[in-house]
Amino acid sequence: MTNPPNWTPNAFFEITRIFISKTESERTLKFFSDYLLPRVMSDLRLGKKLNYHLFRSLQKGLYRPASWFRGIFSAFLSHPEATIKQAQILAAVLMKTSFPSEHACAVIQRCIQSPFTGPLNVILKILIEKKFALPRKVISSLVDWFVSFQNNPSVKIMPVLWYEFLKSFLKLYGGKFNRSFK
Repeated sequence: MTNPPNWTPNAFFEITRIFISKTESERTLKFFSDYLLPRVMSDLRLGKKLNYHLFRSLQKGLYRPASWFRGIFSAFLSHPEATIKQAQILAAVLMKTSFPSEHACAVIQRCIQSPFTGPLNVILKILIEKKFALPRKVISSLVDWFVSFQNNPSVKIMPVLWYEFLKSFLKLYGGKFNRSFK
């Protein structure tokens, strides 16, 4: 019974409910990073899609957003085998679940300090498309992040995902600043 790799997806959902019913703790964080995320990643690797109960576990885990972003999101982004498809599934969880904007602001600020990757870009795009009322500081940081690619001589051609993210950002927050993107 205490062998998490052999738990069914239903069991993961029920255990997630138990962990989030308590206050945010290191145990919840450990459960997310050491058990739930590896199970989700292995399910995606084997089946190319995520089991419904594991998806619901990820959604339920967002009721404790600080633990979720530290335990699942941070561990996912630091995972060397993270793919864009996996990021799209995490992005779907973020899109379908509500959480406080303060957490989104903190995640955006942290993400733009990381090296550019496809999965990171997918998550950032979804966080922008949630239409949070982002503080001026976060918007300014995002503008500076986009401009840094223009000023970087090693970056010649950006992927389509980057342009889609830029388009979403400008559509929602483009009128906030008088900076030009040339």
